[in-house]
Amino acid sequence: MGARAKTAEVDAGRVLMRLPAAFSHIGLYDVRRRKAYAARNDLSRPAIELHHAELFAGVKMSREAAEAGGAVVKDRYLCFWFYAPYARSGPVLGYPIDWSEHNLLVRLEPRWSYARQALLAAHASSAIDANIAAQVAAAAHLLSLYRAHGLDQALSVHMIGPRAADSLFYAHRWEPKY
Repeated sequence: MGARAKTAEVDAGRVLMRLPAAFSHIGLYDVRRRKAYAARNDLSRPAIELHHAELFAGVKMSREAAEAGGAVVKDRYLCFWFYAPYARSGPVLGYPIDWSEHNLLVRLEPRWSYARQALLAAHASSAIDANIAAQVAAAAHLLSLYRAHGLDQALSVHMIGPRAADSLFYAHRWEPKY
């Protein structure tokens, strides 16, 4: 077997270490370090319009390359999208979302183990179930990180899989005490 390519590191100049609730943005969650990174809103485009691969050091992508899927440098990170209230409208994979509150969409990859850095066999259903549970737990940790940084309005967490049937809408929810 050949040597495995080193995973690129997150570019500190393109991310915030504190998760902002004031604007919509994309982000990365390092499952091994349990650390989240949010895209800065002062880059070339609004933080929600960036591609996850653009948050890594040394990655320069053309618009065409980004739209085609980007670079494969983010395999140890969960990707997420944070939306401030009223920043978006319409359903996600056909499912209605209440966009009048904060929403956190977290990519769910049932067969990809971020912890093991490996693709799970399609027939290994118990391993896939455990992997899904680990990703849902990581999303719960993301929710707690947003809460720790001053979230003052309701936040719903949605796990977005490859298909609507693979997704878990409203996997977690937090509401402030009124």
